[in-house]
Amino acid sequence: MVVSKLHLVLVGMVALSGCDTNDNSEGTTTVLINVPAITLKGDFTLNDGSFPASQYENGVISLADNNGHEARLGNTYSGSYQAEVVAGSYRTQYRHTQGGAQVPVNQGNVIETGISLQEDQDLHINATAYQAQFTFTLNGMTFPASEYDDALFYLQPQADGERILLGNSHAVIPPVMLMPGEYDVIYSLQTPGSTVPLNQNAVVGQVTVEDSAINETIDVKATGFRLSATLDGDPFPVSQYNDGNFFLVSSAQDTVELGDSYNLPFTVNVIEGTYDLVYRHETGSAVPANAEAIILSDQEINQATPTAEPDIPTILITPAYTLDGAPFPISEYDDANIYLRGSNDNDVFFLGNTHDPNPAAVRILPDTYDVIYRHETGNSVPQNTNAVVVEGAVLDSSGNFPIAVTSAIATATFTLNDESFTTNPVHYGQFFLQGSEEGDTLFLGNSYDGSGTVRVIPGAYDVIYEHVTGNQVPGNRKATIVSATVDSQITAIPVNVEATQIQPTFFLNGFSFPASLNEHALFTMRTSDADNEVYLGRSFFPPTSLFAINDSYEVFYEYINGSSIPVNDRIKVRNLSLP
Repeated sequence: MVVSKLHLVLVGMVALSGCDTNDNSEGTTTVLINVPAITLKGDFTLNDGSFPASQYENGVISLADNNGHEARLGNTYSGSYQAEVVAGSYRTQYRHTQGGAQVPVNQGNVIETGISLQEDQDLHINATAYQAQFTFTLNGMTFPASEYDDALFYLQPQADGERILLGNSHAVIPPVMLMPGEYDVIYSLQTPGSTVPLNQNAVVGQVTVEDSAINETIDVKATGFRLSATLDGDPFPVSQYNDGNFFLVSSAQDTVELGDSYNLPFTVNVIEGTYDLVYRHETGSAVPANAEAIILSDQEINQATPTAEPDIPTILITPAYTLDGAPFPISEYDDANIYLRGSNDNDVFFLGNTHDPNPAAVRILPDTYDVIYRHETGNSVPQNTNAVVVEGAVLDSSGNFPIAVTSAIATATFTLNDESFTTNPVHYGQFFLQGSEEGDTLFLGNSYDGSGTVRVIPGAYDVIYEHVTGNQVPGNRKATIVSATVDSQITAIPVNVEATQIQPTFFLNGFSFPASLNEHALFTMRTSDADNEVYLGRSFFPPTSLFAINDSYEVFYEYINGSSIPVNDRIKVRNLSLP
């Protein structure tokens, strides 16, 4: 083992420095990918003593790189470990799996940072933790001792780590072990009853664990909040078939479901704080169609201000749809859906369908809206799946609302390194247009067709390539090839994919990986766009050559199984620039 790791200094440095070779007779670049592995071993301790030797009081200790990718070292109950890892810079971290009375309950918290691991070595890992006891009260009184009137309490580390469950409000919460740090205390409704607040994600306190045990009592301040809303000066319809829901939403995305409009007025228990009052349509045309409209902003709710009585004004708009100055096709097989998006980006709701020659009036809240077009079926209407066709329309009075959609034809020719793509359907990729709105993706064509044509809404687009199958076309999962503006009746887009044929070769410390399915890893590479990934192969099987689009990549190693290879779940092992 020592000899092989010294040998990698010569072989591995060549690979990692990017000294790849080009075989001119085949036109293929050999890409050397060497994984520099080291052996770590050592002990796990808790507060400089032994961890419990029990799988029922247990955690997992791992290494993590700067991207959060982990290398699992072992279970704390084993007391010691030995593992192969990729040389690099790491932090150590702990993740609870079972128990909590004797081991920390933390999930992913850091033990130590700034650890440079470049050679075989012993690494002793000591976690520190202290006992924490929590008592929760509601307005100074004990919470109801009923599982049918109940909430959950969590801790959320402010620096790192995941949410930690402490227990239920209806029961005594046992003491737990906590690693040093600052924590937010979170309240979350479990089972609604007559007493506990209905909040789903409320911060009700902060605690700090430093170098000793803590005993904290946290009082949850709540009040009864009464909502008495009206619609255009009149009561809401008393019908479950004409209904909207009301919610309170805080800046921390704590949500309180208040109730249905047909049950107004109502009173619910709420943790004191500042909220937006939000309306969400459920069913019926007599109430606003808005999906998430803010009725009141920054509403302070406490015992001094326990009531809100907003009147909600509405307007009736009647849409009229045209395509390139003429009516849309009156066919459900050639149509699109139209949506409105209010000033709150989450307030997106259905307005109508383009094939309807007589659209019904829709009740909405006065606001500034974008009009969104989403293709449903057919080829004679634009194929956009989420495009804005009217931006910033001020709708503040009832009346007709004309929506004029324009279209153009985008036609593209597909080439690979200025040559035709193979016409073999066993080797192909697909091309798409990606609009400026998230989710606006249109199929353009298959590489083996050589070209593609699609009707679109004029605007700026990226042409995206996605590999489907075969190694005679680029293996990129999602790559942007070219950007284009479609602004005339017919816009031609030349799409030439520049790619290099590569032959990956995998080494472990300068030698071949084990030729075993039971001892293997896989390799990928990706650009700065995380979606643009290329699968390179598996360590136990000689990889085939493949095409990759010319770009700058990071090459990643991903552990699958085995004990003689590095256990890193995903880690960068080199940079690669093509060509």
